[in-house]
This record gives sequence, structure tokens and C-alpha cells, in this order.
Amino acid sequence: MSEVNRDELVRQNLGSRSLRSLPLPRFPDADLAVRGRGIRRPPYKTDVLLVNPPTPDGAIWIRSQHRVGRRSRENMIWPQVSLAQMAALLVPDYSVEIVDANALRMNWKQFEQILREKRPRYYLTQVTAPTLTNDMYGAFLARSLGSNCLS
Repeated sequence: MSEVNRDELVRQNLGSRSLRSLPLPRFPDADLAVRGRGIRRPPYKTDVLLVNPPTPDGAIWIRSQHRVGRRSRENMIWPQVSLAQMAALLVPDYSVEIVDANALRMNWKQFEQILREKRPRYYLTQVTAPTLTNDMYGAFLARSLGSNCLS
């Protein structure tokens, strides 16, 4: 392809008008306002809180790797091996606690009290499709108390 043809194709693609330079965006900076008001995160008591949140309906739900997101037909509480494995990886460098609200038959009020007591820096939970709204409510509570949420 000759250079003239290429230049013509480029000109046609860009249109007949020249391109204008746009100004850089000026986003509002809230840092000074936040510092001035003294808004601070609460002091953390636990670095990482690994959580199996309360169930949507008070029944026993399975969150095992192989049968995730369904009620337990036999009313058996499945151990949260994945939470224990993650805790084992984090223990030397972080203070870690596990809350299995399913096994403890905790309701949301009791669970929120635990979050207030533990005040975790990081809230880590497993999110499943059948219990998504429920799981995200736990993350919402933790975030409202100043935690960083991971799922």
C-alpha cells in the first residue's frame, strides 16, 4: 500500500476536523475535609476475621467446596475446612479468628455483636450464588464498621 493511500485512509478514519485536546479532569479532593473532621477508622482488634455468616433462614447450609450453597438434608453441620486452611496460612503474620455462625446457630443480631467486638481489619467470607444477598449483608455490616471486605 502506498503512503498516499495510507494517509488518505487515516484521514478518512479520523474525520475531516482536527482533534481537540481535552483538559485533564479535576476530581474533587476530600482528603482535607476528612482530616479536618477527624474521621478515623476504629482501632482494630483482629487483623483477619474468617467468616461463615448466619444462614438466610436459620437452617443449616452447606458451604463445603463440593456441595456449596444448599441446605443440609441430614441436618449435619459441615466443618469449614477452607476457613481453617486459610487461617493456617495467615497465623504467623496476622492475628486471625474464625466465626462459623452456621455451626453456632447465630442470628444476625448476635453476628453483628461479634463483629463489633472483634473489629477486624479484614473480613473474609465465601460468597455463593444461592445465598448471595445474605453473604453480602455480612460484608455490608463489616464494611460499615470499618473493615476491608474480601470474598
